[in-house]
Amino acid sequence: MKITEIDPMREEELMRRHQLSRLCARVLAAHDLPQEDLDALFQPPVLCDPFTAQGMGEVAARIRTAKARQEKVMVCGDYDADGICATAIMVDALRRFGIECGFYIPNRFSEGYGLHAHTVELAAQRQYALLITVDNGVRAHEALQKAEELGIDVIVTDHHAIDEAQPPQCAALLHPFLMGEPFDTLSGAGVALEVSRALGTANERQIVLAGIAAIGDVMAMRKETRAIVRQCIAILNEKKVRCIQLLANDSSPWDETKIAFQVVPKLNVTGRLADKANANNTVRYLLSDNGALLMNMAAQISDLNTLRKTMSEQMSQTALEKADRSRAFLVICDPSFHEGIVGLVAGKLCEQLGKPCMVLAEKGAQCRGSIRAPKGMDLSTFFDGLDCLSEYGGHAQAAGIGFAMIDLPKVMRYVEQKMRKTPLQEQPEQAAIAVSEDMLTLREVSSLDALRPFGNGFEEPLFCIAHPQIVDSRTLSNDKHMKWRTASGMELLYFNPGARMQELKNGDFDTFVGTIAINSFRGRRTVNVIVKDVVK
Repeated sequence: MKITEIDPMREEELMRRHQLSRLCARVLAAHDLPQEDLDALFQPPVLCDPFTAQGMGEVAARIRTAKARQEKVMVCGDYDADGICATAIMVDALRRFGIECGFYIPNRFSEGYGLHAHTVELAAQRQYALLITVDNGVRAHEALQKAEELGIDVIVTDHHAIDEAQPPQCAALLHPFLMGEPFDTLSGAGVALEVSRALGTANERQIVLAGIAAIGDVMAMRKETRAIVRQCIAILNEKKVRCIQLLANDSSPWDETKIAFQVVPKLNVTGRLADKANANNTVRYLLSDNGALLMNMAAQISDLNTLRKTMSEQMSQTALEKADRSRAFLVICDPSFHEGIVGLVAGKLCEQLGKPCMVLAEKGAQCRGSIRAPKGMDLSTFFDGLDCLSEYGGHAQAAGIGFAMIDLPKVMRYVEQKMRKTPLQEQPEQAAIAVSEDMLTLREVSSLDALRPFGNGFEEPLFCIAHPQIVDSRTLSNDKHMKWRTASGMELLYFNPGARMQELKNGDFDTFVGTIAINSFRGRRTVNVIVKDVVK
């Protein structure tokens, strides 16, 4: 385990300049942030002027024209957390602006990701004059061509990688990579929020949805995105957005972990063109504050989440058994796989085996699935040389893919050959920060809240605790997990150590590495360490 070298002078300077606890100062000294980012940590989370974003003027002008002409506008969304939140934000913004607005979220199973030509044709039949994509569109070339043929303007708002050889042909394009430096970390919902702010229709619910989407899509926790997430958490802590609070079913203070894992269900939404909100409309649920309706929905989500966990475990076990570990790029296809869970399974295998994993659901003559890759790999360009894909889109470490079943051998050959020619770039191990047990008081650990939210680009710190005074150790959940308690009352939890369990039970460890938080249970607060590694 690599230990970060801390400059004691720098630590003291940070404590003095920003009136920080020693633990906070040590974390910041270890991160070595640019001064601009460091200053932003302690300033109110103020959002930038949206009109400083390149492309915003054209987008806002075209929407104003739609209002003046009384045109019907359709928002074309996506079915993941970012896509649903982006759709909810944009629909709310346009309706508040006085525009007749419908929306379409494609069916994950029958249509797949992105804007399709048949959706454009359906919009034309219903006399929509303007389409606005959210969280998709930069690679929807066939659909954009169809829109041009039918005389429908399209505004593309997206944050997925643009193919520089074939940029989208549209009336206006709003993309974080083009909007300017303060905006380059935005998710699809973040871009939608900037449009709403430019129209003067933004509200607290929209900010909460954009914050949830940023965390769900693992966006870099810097610049405009960090300000959005900070505002989101503050709003949730004040319990101002009851619909989200009910979905969480939790009255305790909010942090980014709760948002990411308790509030953001990855719902399957059947593709529909909705001119009006209705009782079966998921996006309407997210915009509504009807308590009874949302409590009902929260219960359904809880049941679905339990089912998802069971299915995910079963699929992961099957995928692990089928995985050919001699390959550089794992490709696993099975007719029993559920398309809505392949991303979770691909992520679990990628983390466990340290290799890029493509997990595919076989549906008749088609394969559709998800890819997850370790850091040091860029999936956004990896498949540029493959010409048989019917669907593709995503980010550096996560993407969705679709192709004909007959092309599976071709895809497998391509990924294996390319992976062996372009091996993963070695990523530096996250270094731990050395602390003594007596530094980890409730007051010191609580002070870390001043640095939150942690996330991509500003990771939660790992701490190395040498020689804690262990007074008790035991296993939990039938030898599945390990727990230690120290003389100071600190608790150390090691979840799912697997083959190391017997070694842990034998004891004789003097160094623990993990993340630190405060646990509250029945009015009692303790310092908890979530252990990542133990060393003798």
